[in-house]
Amino acid sequence: MSAKRFNVKKLIKNNFSESTKKYVEFEDKHAFFRSLARELIKFGDVKNGLYIDIGCGTGIIKDVAPELDVVGVDVSPDMVRVAREKIEVVLAGDAENLPFKDDIFDGAMFNASLFLIPNAEKAVEEAMRVVKSKGLVLASYLIGFFDGEEKVVEKYGLKHREVFPSEKIDVFADKFDGELLNVYYKVSGEFMKDFYLVPAMANALFPKIPYEERVKKIEETLKPLPAQVEFRCRILKIPV
Repeated sequence: MSAKRFNVKKLIKNNFSESTKKYVEFEDKHAFFRSLARELIKFGDVKNGLYIDIGCGTGIIKDVAPELDVVGVDVSPDMVRVAREKIEVVLAGDAENLPFKDDIFDGAMFNASLFLIPNAEKAVEEAMRVVKSKGLVLASYLIGFFDGEEKVVEKYGLKHREVFPSEKIDVFADKFDGELLNVYYKVSGEFMKDFYLVPAMANALFPKIPYEERVKKIEETLKPLPAQVEFRCRILKIPV
């Protein structure tokens, strides 16, 4: 593993460990990631079986599918600690090197996590490896906030930096004989600001500075808030 790749993973791990409290507050207020998880489960027609939730965060998959047998994996020990309140088995681990034998799970899911993995293609291949034949790999990922066809953050002179760009994930549909589903949400400007106040998301706008400074820059820059924007997401379904 290169020093650069290691540093990116370490940064992501630290950002999400720092994000746990704000992530919970954002989700309690907006229930966005739960909604996205429901769309993912619906698109995959997930009803039962043993699934691995890669980048499980705080374990919200159990909020929307309480009867589903789930093993969680997350890079952040803080997220793992919270997720264990909902998921019985949760491991701190690397999505690019899953600590499981081949053909263990009925399916794998990445709910808003695949685009945060430096080598997302390897993570998909790892997910396919641990999933049984005729299983599924599902992934939801974020495209961005839009006003018409213009990205909203660009109106503020900002750029949302991506660990693994969404357009590269789109290509996986052809590479792995999968399908894509567009999911669009109408959300408020306040939603957008709250989203970027989560430390890991704030880092996408203002990297390399302390969180307190990111908050100040977001509060100063993201105003006046738009009344409504379109939050575009996509779901990938890959048969194994």
